[in-house]
Amino acid sequence: MSIENFTRRDKIQFSPALAIRYETTADQLRYLLAEIRRMLYEHPKVESNSAGIRFANFDSSALRLEIAAYVLTRDSNEFIAIREDLLLRIMGIVEKSGTVSLSVADLVFSRDSVSTRRKPQPPNNRCSNGATNTNCLPGLCG
Repeated sequence: MSIENFTRRDKIQFSPALAIRYETTADQLRYLLAEIRRMLYEHPKVESNSAGIRFANFDSSALRLEIAAYVLTRDSNEFIAIREDLLLRIMGIVEKSGTVSLSVADLVFSRDSVSTRRKPQPPNNRCSNGATNTNCLPGLCG
C-alpha cells in the first residue's frame, strides 16, 4: 500500500467513465474513442503519455468507456476547472458523434427490469434466454 502526499504531487488523476447508449453504432464508437483520445493527447494540461480511453464493457444498460489520464497541476481548484473543461469537451465530442450518453434520468427502474425512456427495444427482440421480450436489455434477461 502506498500513501500519496498531496503536498508533493505534481499531477492529479482524471478517470471518468462514460455510459453510451446501446443504439450507438460501431463507427460512432470508434469516432468517440479516436476523438476523445486525440483531445486528451492535445490538451496542454493533460500528461499525454498517461492519457487514454478504452471501450471497457457491455454494461447492463450501456456501453462503458473508461478514461484514464493525469492532469498536470498541484492545485485542486485548478484541477476542478480543468476537469470541467475536459468533461465539456467530451460532451461536445459525444454530441458531434451523433450518439448520446446515458444519465440516471434516462433510466426507468422497476422491480423486475431496467429500460431506457428515449428509445425502447424493437418488438420481437430475442433475449439471451431465447424468449421474445420487448423490454429486454442485454444482461438483464431471466
